Amino acid sequence: IKTVILCARWVTILRTESLKAHKSTERQSTKTADTIAQREAFLAGSLEQMIRELNQLGKRVILLYPIPEIGVNVPQLVASKILHPQKVFETPSYDECLDRQEPIFRIFDRLAAQPGLLRLRPHRYFIEKEKVVFEEGRRPFYHDDHHLSLTGSQRLVPLFEQILSGTAVDSPSEVSHTTSVE
Repeated sequence: IKTVILCARWVTILRTESLKAHKSTERQSTKTADTIAQREAFLAGSLEQMIRELNQLGKRVILLYPIPEIGVNVPQLVASKILHPQKVFETPSYDECLDRQEPIFRIFDRLAAQPGLLRLRPHRYFIEKEKVVFEEGRRPFYHDDHHLSLTGSQRLVPLFEQILSGTAVDSPSEVSHTTSVE
């Protein structure tokens, strides 16, 4: 093994509420905020150590930032849009998705640069005109609200071509609010 790709639904390590609950205006207690801060510190320290150990073993480490979470069952949403073409369906905006993932972006951005570390942002492949796209030609990009379907995974082919060809570059502190695929 020469390359290790780290990919997860990172936000679930920090947060226990659903995306819909995250959008609510309920106040967090001090205890919950302390727990989140502790989880952030734990995740940051654990990732730093794991990446350092993998690099010491001569491994190249690819750390993938999160893809946008939609918060609703996307295949059901696509079907509902087909059945009710006049109805307007709300999905989270790009900013709402970034807001939920912001602690992960902050942790990843602050990781120390290392020769074998690449931090890549696949979320860019799901953004068009400041909106999260979740379907193409009635084909959903997700199996549910956060797992990519085959169609959604295919949007990441250019990213993995960069990884496999060795042309991918580390992208910490890249502007998070991008409007098109680079």
